[in-house]
Amino acid sequence: MRAGHTASWGRGYPGLLTDCYNAREQPTGEKGPINPVRNETYALLWAFLREAAGLFPDTYVHLGGDEVPFDCWQVWSPFTCCCMHARCMCVPRHLQP
Repeated sequence: MRAGHTASWGRGYPGLLTDCYNAREQPTGEKGPINPVRNETYALLWAFLREAAGLFPDTYVHLGGDEVPFDCWQVWSPFTCCCMHARCMCVPRHLQP
C-alpha cells in the first residue's frame, strides 16, 4: 500500500484512494494518495473539516500533503489520466507548485 498516512482512511472509505496501475495499464491492487478526481472525495473531506472545526478552537489545521507518494500516478489509471489532461496537468510534477 502506497497510500501512506491515509491508508486507514482507504480501509474505512472504499474508493477514496487512487488505484495504482502497472505499465500495461492494469490495476496492481495497491492504493495511492487520496483520489482528487472523485466528487465523493471532496464531500468526505468537507465533512471531516467541519467536524474538526467544531472540535478544535484553533485557527489553522495541518493536513499534511507534504509527503504524498506520486509514484502511483506515474502510470496513469484511465480515469485519472483523462481528468488530469482535462486540467492541463499531464505529469505528476504539475501537481505541486
